[in-house]
Amino acid sequence: MLRLADEAIMCRDTAQMSGPMKMYYESEQAKILARIAQEDAAAANRSTSDNTNSPDISAKS
Repeated sequence: MLRLADEAIMCRDTAQMSGPMKMYYESEQAKILARIAQEDAAAANRSTSDNTNSPDISAKS
């Protein structure tokens, strides 16, 4: 879940920013996106491991 600070950083348009400021915001945005991707992958792994504990009803006998 995005924190309020993350949302503020992600909403910044870097197109009109100067060099150092643009580099800072783009770096922070990349970190936020990487963290979100990692959280999504962890959630998917938890979901997959939950599904492997249930019986497979699709298998033919």
